[in-house]
Amino acid sequence: VSALRMEKQQRQLVRQSLETFLVESSQKDPLLVQLNPGVSIVHVGSGPLSEEVSGQAFRLLPSGWNIGSPRYRNALRTLAANGGQEVLKNTVNDPSTYFVLYARPWDDVAEVVMIWEEYFRDHFEGEVGSKCHLEIAREFHDQGFRFIVYQMKSGRVDRLDE
Repeated sequence: VSALRMEKQQRQLVRQSLETFLVESSQKDPLLVQLNPGVSIVHVGSGPLSEEVSGQAFRLLPSGWNIGSPRYRNALRTLAANGGQEVLKNTVNDPSTYFVLYARPWDDVAEVVMIWEEYFRDHFEGEVGSKCHLEIAREFHDQGFRFIVYQMKSGRVDRLDE
């Protein structure tokens, strides 16, 4: 029973956080890129009989093990992109794109952030990749669980490492 309560708590955090963020965001139909492929916001945020996570419109680009899945291919078609790398390159300094991370108490958030920032620096040349960093746009907490929304910025880093 306690595991079911924890699952319900996690689902509520993801749904409420996402809903709040989307309502507060000035962007219509923003693109959300998942940072942690092992913990899908769609799977955590939806119940066993529903995939709906929010009543607000958004587009989701899955990552990790979801790459190549029908959901991933559909996301690329919707974005008129040939591949994920093309989409990612266009996310830098894009006000309508957010990177989302659902973190459990035992997840290493700083490492996930570092891996993504290194990916951008290693794969995108020039100003686009050289100074890329994830900046927190909004963060939600509940009993050690976190839902963090970032944007990928290029330029001077004004934040401390987490």
